[in-house]
Amino acid sequence: MVTLAQLADMFGGEVQGDGSTEITRITSLESGGEGDIAPAGEERFRRAAKVTNAAALLVSPELAEVNDAPKIVHRYPLVAANGIIEHFGLIEPRRPAAIHPTAIIDATATVGPDCRIGPFVVIEAGAVIGARCEIQAHVTIERGVILGDDCRIEPGAVLHCGLQAGHQVVVGANSVISRQGFGYGQGPTHLVRLHHIGRVVLEDGVEIGALTAVDRARYDVTRIGTRSGFDNLCQIAHNSVVGKHSFGAAQVGLAGRSVIGDFCQLGGQSAVALGATLGDHSKLGAQAGLIKSAKPHSDLWGTPAQSKLKYLRQLATGRKLTRKQYENK
Repeated sequence: MVTLAQLADMFGGEVQGDGSTEITRITSLESGGEGDIAPAGEERFRRAAKVTNAAALLVSPELAEVNDAPKIVHRYPLVAANGIIEHFGLIEPRRPAAIHPTAIIDATATVGPDCRIGPFVVIEAGAVIGARCEIQAHVTIERGVILGDDCRIEPGAVLHCGLQAGHQVVVGANSVISRQGFGYGQGPTHLVRLHHIGRVVLEDGVEIGALTAVDRARYDVTRIGTRSGFDNLCQIAHNSVVGKHSFGAAQVGLAGRSVIGDFCQLGGQSAVALGATLGDHSKLGAQAGLIKSAKPHSDLWGTPAQSKLKYLRQLATGRKLTRKQYENK
């Protein structure tokens, strides 16, 4: 058991209300009750925060006056919530270093200190695994793959040759990294599958979700920048380049040679066409399709992608026209 004031001392923030409120659990606004602290980091949670039964709140400054409950006001409430979760021991501790007897590791592969290699893992010739990595069950790491320190590769993932990953990279279950890109050239009688001999580079802190594919470049590199990430069921095609701190939600698709700038956000099921560029600090809405390059700081919706304001105006106009048609019948 810990008090609200003690949590603020540990993770920062300003206490409003009774700092002696005892906290035994962190939970959602909807499930909160006696002894619970519930985070509310964004404006969209204002309504739920007003009516929650949680004993205390962890809120951003914008929500500091949302109700009279004791609270911690924190500039980064969701990051502070991470710390509280860890304090209550709700995260599975790192498993001890070990190599399972069923793992197959080539004699020329290098495995760094304090790694955990799970059951039925295959690590081929010349692969390099950094320190403190966790390679979970049934992972295949092909020849020459390089992983930095503190990486986690989840069950069933396949890392094909041509991959170079930095430190603290996460690859989700059953994802496939650096498989041959999808490309065909016209031959005398039929299309011919083209070889892809480039690389995939995942920079430090990249996180790839489950069932996601990142294809090997034709000649040069497919690159995902520092601290960027993709959700489950995404496709990053050959020679795509993603900048730093950019994120794609589930079912995002990047066609070959597409470029995503720094600090971008791609909504679920959005897509970027062959060779198109999304400028830095831009947003691509859910199910939007970018078919030509967009400038930095764009906020794009629809297919073909256009400014959010223009898209909403067109949507409103279409509804008005439809309503008039029905009224005139």
